[in-house]
Amino acid sequence: MSLAEEEDAFLSNIFMALAHPTRQGILRLLGQSRASSFSDLLEKLNVKDSSTLTHHLKKLEGLVDRLEDGKYVLTDLGYMAYNILRRGDLYAKVHYSDVQKELRERSLRNPLITFSLILIATILTTCIPLPLGGFWVPLGALFAIGLWRIGFFVAGCYLVYWGLKHILPEFGFSKQLALYITFVIFGLWWLFSLV
Repeated sequence: MSLAEEEDAFLSNIFMALAHPTRQGILRLLGQSRASSFSDLLEKLNVKDSSTLTHHLKKLEGLVDRLEDGKYVLTDLGYMAYNILRRGDLYAKVHYSDVQKELRERSLRNPLITFSLILIATILTTCIPLPLGGFWVPLGALFAIGLWRIGFFVAGCYLVYWGLKHILPEFGFSKQLALYITFVIFGLWWLFSLV
């Protein structure tokens, strides 16, 4: 067999092993635990019957070896396949976290969307009718100024907090400090506005 044919056989064994989730599970378990019995593999992989597991172990010939005590271990080629799986898992986690990060940025944490939603909620709240002396009076007619002040106060708090939360970590401070600073700034502003 030529060197090229050996390399092709080597790669086809690895790709065949990685082509089925049960075989991937076998490689992961043996890569992490070093050696496992048939019953351990059957239990941890949640395979329905022993013939299915036997079939997959036969497919992993050259990657998985059976010791004299009956336990299964990975061969050198099996460890190469296991490392490929680990790299794939790491890539999937990194890619997933990037996707999650992008979704968070597009979510309601976006300050412009949240600011607008708070103001819309304030407008809708001022339009709620209340019964007063036999007439239905819009809530805004009674409390419009107070509600608008509260709406702008909440929206302002959110904008300041969101900005600080993204700026402070750049200077080595925690995101939690942004919440404390926001409370102090707007707490003092609220107190002075009451005086």
